[in-house]
Amino acid sequence: MAEGVIRVGFSIGNAYEFSSNDVRAFLKEYMRESNVTRDTARKVEKFLWEFVGFLQGREIVKGNTPHVPRVMETYIVDREKIIDYINALRAAGYSNEAIRKRIPYIKKMLNMFGIHEFDFLLTYAHREFKSAVYGEREENGVVISLKDVRKFFRRLEKLYKEGKISEEKYLKMITFAILMISTGRRKEEIAKIRIDWIEIDKGIVKFPTESTKEGKILKTNGYFKVTFLTKEAREVLECYIRKFKREIKNRKGYLFVSPDKKDTSTIFANRLMNKYANVLKFTLSDGNHRMELMHLRKFFAQEWERRAGQRGMTSERVDTVKRRLMGHRLGNDIHRSHYARLSVEEMREIYNKIYYDLEVLTKEQKKMIRNCKEKIQKVENLV
Repeated sequence: MAEGVIRVGFSIGNAYEFSSNDVRAFLKEYMRESNVTRDTARKVEKFLWEFVGFLQGREIVKGNTPHVPRVMETYIVDREKIIDYINALRAAGYSNEAIRKRIPYIKKMLNMFGIHEFDFLLTYAHREFKSAVYGEREENGVVISLKDVRKFFRRLEKLYKEGKISEEKYLKMITFAILMISTGRRKEEIAKIRIDWIEIDKGIVKFPTESTKEGKILKTNGYFKVTFLTKEAREVLECYIRKFKREIKNRKGYLFVSPDKKDTSTIFANRLMNKYANVLKFTLSDGNHRMELMHLRKFFAQEWERRAGQRGMTSERVDTVKRRLMGHRLGNDIHRSHYARLSVEEMREIYNKIYYDLEVLTKEQKKMIRNCKEKIQKVENLV
């Protein structure tokens, strides 16, 4: 156990006591050692205060902000209370996925307190919920089509034409969404993108490993994860960067957020989606899910496979490129992970054959981008 980690005060048979001060000490130590994002930190804090609140007898209500004590509280945990907590989450309406996410943090906290008696119970419960989640995804997973994505851009256009969003916010949202569609990267990674990561003329975006989820998990830095841009994405980016170069410069090179922005859950794109949910969060053509920004990453994976199939490019090599671009692990295949390396040019060649010509913008949006580039060019020529 690391120096300075708080141990439990005492045990009573098969029950253990700890305090809210211990919980705070764990959170501080965990955040420091794990180097997690502010978004993750908030989730972990919520999960653990919710858990200890239940141990205190507080009711679990889905969506409620858990009670954080101002004065020291003590908690008693035993096997029955852990089982009751999981059942209470179910009764409150939490999904298998939501319950699965909570269990590892409870185990980490108890382990840091020196409590290992419930490891088997928590590990077993986590495995069962994980299995249930996989089954649900197989049965009810999101299917998002090109038709759905084009509908999303049409609805953005509707908001702009009705004067509900400014030109700057409109172009910003188009650029954000098309970057997700083009690169297949996570929403949080796109939010923190910098101008010096982008080489428009080469159609490349280089994400430093420390800015990616896989880089944070593996604690690696000093390298890049390379992704590519569609023809349409290159044109949108060129317009956006040149038109708003002053604003980007004021943000120290960040395309979408200020450099000190820690919590990416509150970025403009999420606020816009929530404010106009009745327009932008429409039911997808699968009939089961509503449009969300995070689904654009799923679209990349699904549309890649559709287009690869249509073009007779369904080899393991093609699948490896998709996984590498998205930042997915290649499983336990040592050959694919460490030996069957692909150069940037080889990956780009496959990307261009499958995905480069993808188009999602409306006719008016394409016209807007062309006019934008022409106006900027005229101004630059005068200067």
